[in-house]
Amino acid sequence: MNEVSSRWTLQGDRLVRRDTFPDFASGLRFVNRVGDLAEAHGHHPEVELAWGRVTLRLWTHDDRAVTSLDY
Repeated sequence: MNEVSSRWTLQGDRLVRRDTFPDFASGLRFVNRVGDLAEAHGHHPEVELAWGRVTLRLWTHDDRAVTSLDY
């Protein structure tokens, strides 16, 4: 696993970020904000929501790899 920033890591051909939350509702609010931003930018991450955590995976689907669009 290669570190990209303090919150994102490069795992294979994906940028990955995992955040923790005190409860499910807080994670859901974060996911909704991410969804709004993804729609605005036309660039959509894979989102995994569970109690107390959210994992985002991002890559350029057309290229099947991480590109400058992902940063």
